[in-house]
Amino acid sequence: MDPSLISSALCKRSQAIFVHDMLSNLGENPYPSDYYSDIRTQVMSKALKAEQSCENAMAGREEQLNKTNILSDELNMEKVELARHLLKEKERLLSKRESMRSLLNATQITPEELKARHDLAKSLRMKRSLVQQLSSNCERIEQELADLKH
Repeated sequence: MDPSLISSALCKRSQAIFVHDMLSNLGENPYPSDYYSDIRTQVMSKALKAEQSCENAMAGREEQLNKTNILSDELNMEKVELARHLLKEKERLLSKRESMRSLLNATQITPEELKARHDLAKSLRMKRSLVQQLSSNCERIEQELADLKH
């Protein structure tokens, strides 16, 4: 239901109650007691309960809206923090790239040559690791042979 319609209905209702109370205070009963007074009382009671229910629903809606806004603000802050982190990381990588370019220019090495050297160094590291592994295996086998001879 539209909040402005609810507000308007509540305003009209409060005006009617105010007029009724005013007339009651003056001693004039705007609703004469007759056959319909019990029905009128029941209807007024139902209307007041409906108004209260409507007010409770509006309060619940407002509370949910506030919670949603709070969560949205928290998410936005997380997004801002993530964006700051990504910006710092981007700046660091750009700085690293510029340093690498200036180093390559100073040494007059092309990126392809650098990659080839890197691949060669990686290959040499792997070969060195294999040689160390073979050496330790040979030493272990020599030790086992020496233990068997004795």
